[in-house]
Amino acid sequence: MNKIKIITDSTSDLKMETYKQYDIHVVPLLVNFGEKSYEDIFEITLKQLYDRVEKTKEFPKTSAVSPAVFQEVFTKYVDEGYDILFVGIGKELSLTFSAATMAAQELGRGNIRLVDSMNLSSATGLLLMRAGELREMGKTLDEIGDELERLAKKMNTYFAVENLEFLYRGGRVSGGKYFLGTMLRAHPIIKVSEGKLSVYKTPKGKMVKALDEMLAEFYRIGPDNVDTGRVMVTHAFADDSVDYMVKKLKEMGVDEKTIYIGTAGSVIGTHCGPNTIGILFIEK
Repeated sequence: MNKIKIITDSTSDLKMETYKQYDIHVVPLLVNFGEKSYEDIFEITLKQLYDRVEKTKEFPKTSAVSPAVFQEVFTKYVDEGYDILFVGIGKELSLTFSAATMAAQELGRGNIRLVDSMNLSSATGLLLMRAGELREMGKTLDEIGDELERLAKKMNTYFAVENLEFLYRGGRVSGGKYFLGTMLRAHPIIKVSEGKLSVYKTPKGKMVKALDEMLAEFYRIGPDNVDTGRVMVTHAFADDSVDYMVKKLKEMGVDEKTIYIGTAGSVIGTHCGPNTIGILFIEK
């Protein structure tokens, strides 16, 4: 049985030490300011991105990489005798999966399994960590791929956004909704369902109301019904909200050791804005 190389894109929002722990190759997506492109994680951090927006008032765009980039990466590992498992941002949310698919088809050799995470950010990261664990258990490429596809359908992903400006600038909120939401101090909760983003609820007033709504959804399911026992809390400079959510999760009986706190990368951060926070977990 060949060795298995796990490959992802940079929107999976794990810590660098986690990528290294599970031996995961990260293909960076791009953040674009005008004609200049920067590789997510490697050439621009979330802090650098928000500092630049604050200073220049110029809002970036994001883009997937070309199939040629994936083909180069796939070729490298196929030539080294690896089977390849690619798990990246959901195909309904980005052209990234299509680029990876085209690259595998163009390469035309090697054993390459592409898994649609049907998700984004550390929900994808959670699947990657599970893939690494299954590989260590000696599972085959298809056994791992089949299990990840099963788990992807059971993922729960909720993000609360502090303000609507970044969503508006990215074209995901209309001007009317942006104006009204700002006046009402709305904090939309974004849910991923069947691979697509939708507004789940729109609490108004203090941000803590949105945090409590997400926690209520987790409480409804219950910590005993979380597959793999791991809960992801991912944020964009929302330290106070992280502290609040971790405190509440512990009060619900969640072992703090199973809570993985991560930071959004520049691509995800471009669309959500500062003080966004999410909770992501797999339901049994």
